[in-house]
Amino acid sequence: MLQRFRDALGCGGIVGPYRGRLFHWTTKRIDSVEATCLALWADLSPERREQFARAFGGSERWEQFGRGLAAHFSRGNSRMRELAWAAGLFDAEGSISRSRYPRLELAQASQMGQPHRSAMWHSAAQTHR
Repeated sequence: MLQRFRDALGCGGIVGPYRGRLFHWTTKRIDSVEATCLALWADLSPERREQFARAFGGSERWEQFGRGLAAHFSRGNSRMRELAWAAGLFDAEGSISRSRYPRLELAQASQMGQPHRSAMWHSAAQTHR
């Protein structure tokens, strides 16, 4: 999955293993961080966006970049983008099994009720029943 993520973004590297089996995708180049942020921004939760802002906020470069992000993503998500997002989430976190009937599951944990974008996933999945 990390290789696919790296290939999709076209930047970063995979490091590890740590503790015997844990690998990470990482980048330390500011232009790669910005490219990743730009590529993922429309589908990031408010919490992840806030993490970006806390990590890079206060610098002149981030303030200019942040203004550009706001202008770039002022439009809404298209249906195709929603479906692509749902497919990516399911590909990463979903499972397929068969007991009496075929079954798909997608689990997420949240301390604050329904996890971010679960309504988008539900909407995308309902369309293709």
